[in-house]
Amino acid sequence: MADTVDRVDRVDRVDRAVRDKLRCWSCRQIFIDPVTLPCGHSCCRICIEDSWGNKPAATRPSCPQCGRTFTNPPELKRNLTLQNLAKHFLPPPVPPNTQICCTHCTRPPVPAARTCLHCETSLCESHVRVHSKLQQHVLIAPTATPGDRKCPIHKEILEYYCPQDSVCICESCYRAGAHDGHEVEPLAEVSVRKRETFKTVLERLTPRREAAEEQLQRLQEHRRVTQETADTITEMFLAVLRDIGGHTHLLQERILSEISQKEEKLMQEISDLIQKVEIQKSEFSWKILYIEELYNLDDPLTLLQEWESHVPAFWDVENGHYLGRKDEGEDIKGPVPGDLAEEWVSETLLKGLADMIDNAERKVAKDFCISTHSAPTHGGLVTTVRFPALSRNCPKHNKLLKLYCWEHEECICVSCFLAGGHGGHKVDNLKVASGKKKDKLRVLLEKFRAEKEEMERKEQRLQEARSQVPEKAAGEAQRVTALLGYLRQQLHGLQKQIPREIKWAPLHLSDQLQEIIWNCRGEEVQHIEALCTSSDPFTVLRESDKSGPWNVDEGDDGDTNKKEIPGVGEVYHKMFLEVTNEFIGGLERIVTAIQGRLHWQEATDMLLDINTAGTHITLLADRKGISVSETDQNHPQTPDRFQSNQVLSACSFPSGRHYWEVEGSELGGWGVGVAYPSIERGGQESLIGHNSKSWTLGRENKNYSVVHNGTVTPLDVAPSCGRIRISLDYEAGRLSFHELSEPIRHLHTFTATFTERLHAAFWVNEVNSWLNIITGLNCPSRAPEELAGISDSPSPLSRSVSLQCLSSGGKYPHSRGSHHPPGEPSRACSFPCLLRPHEPHPDPYISHYMDLY
Repeated sequence: MADTVDRVDRVDRVDRAVRDKLRCWSCRQIFIDPVTLPCGHSCCRICIEDSWGNKPAATRPSCPQCGRTFTNPPELKRNLTLQNLAKHFLPPPVPPNTQICCTHCTRPPVPAARTCLHCETSLCESHVRVHSKLQQHVLIAPTATPGDRKCPIHKEILEYYCPQDSVCICESCYRAGAHDGHEVEPLAEVSVRKRETFKTVLERLTPRREAAEEQLQRLQEHRRVTQETADTITEMFLAVLRDIGGHTHLLQERILSEISQKEEKLMQEISDLIQKVEIQKSEFSWKILYIEELYNLDDPLTLLQEWESHVPAFWDVENGHYLGRKDEGEDIKGPVPGDLAEEWVSETLLKGLADMIDNAERKVAKDFCISTHSAPTHGGLVTTVRFPALSRNCPKHNKLLKLYCWEHEECICVSCFLAGGHGGHKVDNLKVASGKKKDKLRVLLEKFRAEKEEMERKEQRLQEARSQVPEKAAGEAQRVTALLGYLRQQLHGLQKQIPREIKWAPLHLSDQLQEIIWNCRGEEVQHIEALCTSSDPFTVLRESDKSGPWNVDEGDDGDTNKKEIPGVGEVYHKMFLEVTNEFIGGLERIVTAIQGRLHWQEATDMLLDINTAGTHITLLADRKGISVSETDQNHPQTPDRFQSNQVLSACSFPSGRHYWEVEGSELGGWGVGVAYPSIERGGQESLIGHNSKSWTLGRENKNYSVVHNGTVTPLDVAPSCGRIRISLDYEAGRLSFHELSEPIRHLHTFTATFTERLHAAFWVNEVNSWLNIITGLNCPSRAPEELAGISDSPSPLSRSVSLQCLSSGGKYPHSRGSHHPPGEPSRACSFPCLLRPHEPHPDPYISHYMDLY
């Protein structure tokens, strides 16, 4: 009850907020025929025309809200979006001449108080007092069509309801007409039951309707904002590129192409998500219902025959493997705090969805669901399961099936067991066999129910993540401001400025839904509500017969529609960050051509630990590179030294987000990764990746592979350059590798739960192979999650920057004994605060609060 009251209060607050947004600035009423002015504000057409018409001729027309003036009266464009929204809040029009007046009082007309069905006349209060003395006459509320309440055959008042024919009848129909002998009931009694039924239907239908409307609205809005975001970002960068001059032509084409590709991928992602929602809703709901109905069967023969025919199509009960769609029953993973260290590569999701659709096992389960039994209706919402009537006799001996053969998994007769092909097989009577099968069905039901509970827990975790949104939004605004400041600094020599900064508008989670949701009440819901409150039995029964059944499962509150979709905040981050990094790379080439080269700030160093280097490992003097020597290097004996050709970093990472870049030789073999300090120092178990305490990406014979716990996984990616970026998110348990090619490519991501401090790990295996941590002055250091799938061309002079620590909010570089205040760059930090997506907003409408200008 408390939840219901809270829900009603919340809906009322949203209703008031939406009404305020839909009021004309001039008349303060709900918009009627709204038009939009060039300044972006809207008002009623008649209000703006009256306002401009009443001003002196010499006065320029202006916006009544912001006061902006226009040289000439602008074209008034109808705002269809506002008009469609406003019509839901306008009072219903009153048809002319709808008032029912007394038939006998004509001069002047007097409103009728009652209508006599017998006389088919309407009566005022005075005439009712006289008319009510006639006992045979029936008085009802005023109606303009009293004839509808009489039997068309006997012209008598309809007093009864025939459930058998679902029709209202008179007494003559019941006594001597076509309904003679039927069980009939008075209209009043039947209408009471009907109203109770409507109330139950309304309780189940309303939340499902609201959930469906919300899901559809989110998807449509997401599609629209994707287009608007692409247009906004395109114009933003084109404005800057036009001012730079003739050097930008090719860069414009690349940026426009990048935006087009990302937009196309995102649009396809939305379409595939819609398809996934529909498929999961129909298949998952049907299979749960089917197994429950099968489990509740009392007939052992039907249960066993159904088992033989269909259950193995999507469940291997013997081994506990689900053979249907691999992701059925699983929620679409939504963005949560910490997820953005993982590469949000669109093609990975699309490929997974395509594999799901084309998966042969899923197709078997889907064909079984659709063609074998009753097809799902109303969006896959199945309410009943009908099992076909199968033969109960043996097709070979024509005797009753009484036994079940476990070896052949089929029902057999006694003759089959005694003289047929089942001699010596293990058999049980049907009741015992069906009991054992039910035990396996119970396992299946428990699995499905557990999956459903896990989906609910995921939803709860996403809700909890929303509480972190304001803090994350503030950090995001700080990083965006820092990057734009960097761009303005680089363009200062060309006397160009980035015209606008991106800022986050204040956001309060408690007000989010008030701005974007109102009470979605369809005609069907409104019709049922009217029937629930109607006091006229005839109206209740007549309208219920017209409306037909409502297929609403008990307990269906629309939760099956609540699939997480990519938030608009994520769309903005992905598109903006990708285009921004492409833009920065292009600016670097342009400025280099004009001024010679860019001077980047020094980044934090990562040094190698000489006490861990293998005996044949040669370290560079700066401890940022290794190679293999044919002779022993006579390193001092220490407990931490490896016997093989590998080495660890001197610094370690107990938490936070970090990345570093390396460059390796074209020949030979080498690898990079991370390892616990407790890794073995000798033997096969000490090799990086060949134990449970290390993870590595290796390159040998111009092929990539990843290794962990001794498992080698070749990558279907041919190397195109020797530079690799390694990114680590300790808390999220992710280790990612990118090839810094043109464009940058994501190679692989490990996921694990880290339990110790991590060191960067490096190995080489041949004399002609080498590996360097890139630490020059001419390469910008950017967070890896900014660069997934983005083109990046650092200066050819660069030996790059080694390590950027993103712990403590990603604000300060990781250097031992070196810190700097927020907003002030360290000498070893390429960017004071890097632009990167931190934690995206779980709600897809938060980006409505973005002020792009």
